[in-house]
Amino acid sequence: TFTTNLTAGSQTVCLNTAATTLTVAAAAGNTYQWYSNATNSNTGGTLISGATSGTFTPPTNVAGTTYYYAVITNTTTGCTATSNVRGVIVLPELAITTQPDSTPQNLCVNSTGPTLTVTATGATTYQWSYSNLATGGTITAVAGATSATYTIPTTAAFATRYYFVTVSNGTCSVASSQRTPVTVNANPTFTTNPAASTQTVCFNT
Repeated sequence: TFTTNLTAGSQTVCLNTAATTLTVAAAAGNTYQWYSNATNSNTGGTLISGATSGTFTPPTNVAGTTYYYAVITNTTTGCTATSNVRGVIVLPELAITTQPDSTPQNLCVNSTGPTLTVTATGATTYQWSYSNLATGGTITAVAGATSATYTIPTTAAFATRYYFVTVSNGTCSVASSQRTPVTVNANPTFTTNPAASTQTVCFNT
């Protein structure tokens, strides 16, 4: 039996960073062998060559989820016991592969606003924001705009805003897209309007 077993669940790490070492322990007279698995199971895994001690540090050079467990074998009886399963999630490298359209948008109140779209590999969170400047400036996060697409609202007029999205990869990295300038103009109003009445005139007068 194991005197120290793996904690069920998983750990999440960034690509090419150190994962927490997995540790099991058993009484003297047992040998150790670690296995990896593509599924959350401690059967049917692949033997990891050379992983024959009570500790094993999972590799993190490939993105994805891998599950690990250990098997101990009693050197006298040949009987075996299998540990719990511990998953290791390696997050992929973050990269924006498709930028939002940066064409300036000059709109009117209540017109159809454009939908901005970003494609980012490895992104786990999205946040759309706007600034008052093309670079830097005062940043305002748009409440609820947390998906890969965002449709510009046109219900009220506003001076030029520069919209962009910030994507993140857990705690690994953050990237911001290029900015799209958007202006929503007020619709014209009459200062003088025809009187709401009817006049009667003679023909050709």
